[in-house]
Amino acid sequence: LRASCGREGASMASVLRFLELPSAPDVSFWARLAELKLNEYKLSEAPIPAVGHYRANVHDGLASPLTLTAASFDLATEYDNQVKVEGQVVLLNTLESMKTFDRKRAAAAEAHKVAGDALSGRGEEDPARLNRFLVLCFADLKQYTFYYWVCVPAIKTPEPVLSLGAAPLSSGGSAAADGICKACHAFS
Repeated sequence: LRASCGREGASMASVLRFLELPSAPDVSFWARLAELKLNEYKLSEAPIPAVGHYRANVHDGLASPLTLTAASFDLATEYDNQVKVEGQVVLLNTLESMKTFDRKRAAAAEAHKVAGDALSGRGEEDPARLNRFLVLCFADLKQYTFYYWVCVPAIKTPEPVLSLGAAPLSSGGSAAADGICKACHAFS
């Protein structure tokens, strides 16, 4: 797949469409976070590294959710047939600090990380750097209630991103393309 930003070649190109990545924190995620809050992090509000995952979706116009589970706090977790996403959890100590937290600035900081990796070429070396998330939350452990906000930053280009054409991997004839095609057929 070749892509370009801008209007050049627009007559032969089609505009790429992107979907928002919804979030789906599992109950096990909150149970593990509560355990970590009580036993390890206590009053710390420092970001906690975490991982989530999503899978390729076959339904047009419907994004697969970013799933967070108890395993999200084990950074070595690998997911079969799913895309791993690195991120962080900021666990605040009061509901008031949750309400007054500068979400816009936090989202911009995460988006700048993605943009920096895209522009520097690190995103090509490791495409996982182009997917990140931030969970901001307050855990009322007496009521076992969690207030949260999930940010999955995306870069908005000033011009549409255009697809300049794509060829099926199976027509490429390379061993890598053949391996990807076999894996996709095995997955479906």
